[in-house]
Amino acid sequence: MNVCCFQNKNSEYVIKAEVTYSFQDKERFQNKVLPYVFGCGMFYTNKNPEIKLTDDNARYRTSFILKTKSLAQLVSATTSMLRFSPDCKLEKVKIMKCPKITSKQLPDQYTKKFLLGVILKPSLFYEDSINKVIDYALKNKYDFVKDDDVSEYSTKESARISRIVKGPVYLQKITSLNNIQGEGDWNLVTPCIHGWQLLEQASKQKVTAAHCAGLSPQISWESFIMFSRLAGAAMVICPDTEFDKSFDLKNLIKEASIPIGGVPETRIIIGGGLTPARIKEVLKNIDKSYYKNLGFAIGSWILKRNDKK
Repeated sequence: MNVCCFQNKNSEYVIKAEVTYSFQDKERFQNKVLPYVFGCGMFYTNKNPEIKLTDDNARYRTSFILKTKSLAQLVSATTSMLRFSPDCKLEKVKIMKCPKITSKQLPDQYTKKFLLGVILKPSLFYEDSINKVIDYALKNKYDFVKDDDVSEYSTKESARISRIVKGPVYLQKITSLNNIQGEGDWNLVTPCIHGWQLLEQASKQKVTAAHCAGLSPQISWESFIMFSRLAGAAMVICPDTEFDKSFDLKNLIKEASIPIGGVPETRIIIGGGLTPARIKEVLKNIDKSYYKNLGFAIGSWILKRNDKK
């Protein structure tokens, strides 16, 4: 692995990271991705550092050090030009140095167990179904009720849901800080759609979850989780391994909890059409010491008696 570094001598950098890419088309990567990673552009490729490439199962891999002023700059530099190198993937972001992340974390009563919540699907907006889902969560002592990633409730509708949810916490999807509702509620942000700055800002005000909606397949789950940790997300909503085989839960739980100075751990919340049987299966294959880094958000099957297995 060849490690290279680029920085502007007149700037102060606060995040230092080692980034790793894999790709097949070396020319595209060098001419399309790298120039922008280092802030130059297509007409300044000669200013890029020389990077030694290693062949790994017909894919090249390369790692180098990058320094940026902010998380938004780090995400932009490492991912914004991937679309011009279709076979390229950001595999890993290893944080070497960063400022202390200040964000709202889960209250103590949630920190030593796995979390359980239910999803309010937009198709279930009519009041009767929402009441049934919330009532089910309350009776079964669920920890939270969360919006779906595609929810587009009005401020009035979100305020009404916030009032209805009593007992479980309402994990409300927001698209701006002006959307935030009840005092005891938590936030849900889709950073790949509504921006990493929103996730950073929201996590400073309330316990906030990062949702994976809109994540490019050219960005690894490891990288998304690390970006989310840098943004202060207390939770990261991800798919079940049965839905996405590339989601290696055991490895990603470690990525979510690996000690990094000044960066809080995060918790992986597996979302989707999970049943109690599937949840038990997942827990059976995970060391109990990691339960505190795990949670589940189940779908609308709870309204169908035959699916409660």
